[in-house]
Amino acid sequence: MKNFVSEHRILALVISGIVVLVVGSVILGSFLLYRIQGIPKPTGTIETSGCATSSAPKDKTLYVLSKPRSDSTVYISAVDTNGQERWTQNFATLSASFTRGSLEEKNGLVYAFVTSQVQQRRQVRPGHTVLQSGKITNIAAAYDANSGNKLWNMQAPSDDLIEGMSICNDMIYLWTGNAIYAYNAKDGSPLWRSNKLTLLNLPRIVVTNNAIVLTSRGKDIYHVGIYAL
Repeated sequence: MKNFVSEHRILALVISGIVVLVVGSVILGSFLLYRIQGIPKPTGTIETSGCATSSAPKDKTLYVLSKPRSDSTVYISAVDTNGQERWTQNFATLSASFTRGSLEEKNGLVYAFVTSQVQQRRQVRPGHTVLQSGKITNIAAAYDANSGNKLWNMQAPSDDLIEGMSICNDMIYLWTGNAIYAYNAKDGSPLWRSNKLTLLNLPRIVVTNNAIVLTSRGKDIYHVGIYAL
């Protein structure tokens, strides 16, 4: 009789274990299926600087902004990676001694800016001179990436040197140390400006589909904040 009861207890424990194993497998399988279905599928685009761009491979072309030391002209060029020049255009002619600029290719167009400032030495007393900054020139333009044809160019406000540029959603943004300017990327027409800012030295600005994120001076010189427009 005792052997009979023990055999039934063992059988019940085995059956219970099998039931627990089956139920656990079902729960785990449902969880994994939910997680797999919940993962978003690739849409064929990637996020670059906050703006969606095509993931298709780009042409093997380099776009170059250059200014010879002995020349006051700034050139923009397209060069194949084998060294063959496709096109070259005169971007701007500057009389300033200090110049910097940048460019970006976006959706078959090349956007570029150049910022320059006259710097000259001024004598404060015999044998002593100081470097003095003068007039600022800010120029931006857009070119067809394939042909090099200029689509538009414009003079940006010259209250300060341009620090950077970003293109997103058919808008081009230029920023200085205390202002952000927005333009229509199709024709270069001005849209708006935000000049109640105190950006940090070499400010880092990220443009997304919904906001412009930047670092700026906080409520006083001892605080730094992250802001979104």
